[in-house]
Amino acid sequence: MTHQTEDLKNNSVGLALADTEWQDNHYGAMQPEYEDMLRWVGIQPGWKVLDAACGAGGFLPLMAELVGPAGEVHAIDLDPQVVEVVNQRFAKGNSLAPVSCASG
Repeated sequence: MTHQTEDLKNNSVGLALADTEWQDNHYGAMQPEYEDMLRWVGIQPGWKVLDAACGAGGFLPLMAELVGPAGEVHAIDLDPQVVEVVNQRFAKGNSLAPVSCASG
């Protein structure tokens, strides 16, 4: 089966299979493995962490949990639409640590 680029779900910067729906579905399918890997890193309470190329922000809730209220989570992504989605998801302040996201 061949796919034309226009058949794939592209994000706003043109990356195929990178829209937020696809990213959320992928993260959900791999969530136990991804969370095990993130815990293995050894993030500690009070740390300031950066998720570079954060995509739809799947890792951010666990990062916020790991750094706790004394820590901070920062994220960047090239796709301004994704950054908007991530900021909307965390706008209510319902995570254990402050989460901010910017386009970079």
